[in-house]
Amino acid sequence: MIKVRDTGIGIPKNNLDAIFDDFFTHGKKNSSGLGLPFCKKVITAFGGVISCQSKLGEWTEFTILLPKIDSKSVNKLKYELMSKKRLLYVGDNNSDVFELQKNSFSHGYNFNTISPFKLIDMPLEQVDMIIVNLDSYSEHPYYFSKLQDKLALLTTKVLYLYREPKAINLILNEKINYKLVNVSKIENNFTDHICQFFFIHFNNQKNTPRSTTDTKSILLVDDNMSLRMYTGILLQRSGFHVIHAENGVKALKSLELSQVDLIMIDLEMPLMGGLEATKQIRSNKRYESHKNTPIICFSASLDEKQQQELSKVGMNGFIFKPATKEQIFSSIERFIN
Repeated sequence: MIKVRDTGIGIPKNNLDAIFDDFFTHGKKNSSGLGLPFCKKVITAFGGVISCQSKLGEWTEFTILLPKIDSKSVNKLKYELMSKKRLLYVGDNNSDVFELQKNSFSHGYNFNTISPFKLIDMPLEQVDMIIVNLDSYSEHPYYFSKLQDKLALLTTKVLYLYREPKAINLILNEKINYKLVNVSKIENNFTDHICQFFFIHFNNQKNTPRSTTDTKSILLVDDNMSLRMYTGILLQRSGFHVIHAENGVKALKSLELSQVDLIMIDLEMPLMGGLEATKQIRSNKRYESHKNTPIICFSASLDEKQQQELSKVGMNGFIFKPATKEQIFSSIERFIN
């Protein structure tokens, strides 16, 4: 159980049932009304419950209940999620392939295999995790290098499996989001371990750029802290340096202090919104170094007239929020190589 309480103005009783509804706001200007609904969607997706109690003029308290990791509800959730997962095995056919194929029927995930030397039209971007049998490449470093060139372009998890000691002599590309696993250590519970990797973050330290000169910087501007932090975490885990700002005024100050490669900015914010901030960046000599920096608009809704206005002031694109991880990175890849 997690409880968070403040000592603010409180929430009227007749509004408590509506605070988790999309786009509901009360007593706050320039708010999208998506922060609390987003929190509830994330918590309920994990089988949890969030509730709110408040005493007008004194306090507001949020209570979050989450199921235990080994509970029936969590295990049920994992099985439901597994049915949507896609796994690709790259390597020679062996007993591991047989086990994974058999396990895919009981757990429901989609499983495909491909020869280690067939790189043409490999659907790498359409899977949730890629297993690479390093033993298949131990005598073929050239083909392994070609495979890694493809993997380095993705954010997909890559699980490198090996049994033969000489396989770990292969040079692993540091830009790939990988985990290296000795199969002999998980032999007794092979398929269950593989399934667990779907739900484990690959915190590969080698995946972080080695120098700041290689790191792309993104200025993330949004007054909705929950959405901004969520997006920032996604970007940081993918190797980007993220600078946060809660409105256009602070964003402009950040641009005076730092050089960034991309700006992602909300449309409506207190003090200064995205349109006015973009006008300043494009026309004010104070921000001359960012005159041509790509700017992506973050917005809950945009009609055709607003989309035309974005283009007129110098924005390069837009994303509807809350956006999925795929939508965020797809937009970023258009402007950052």
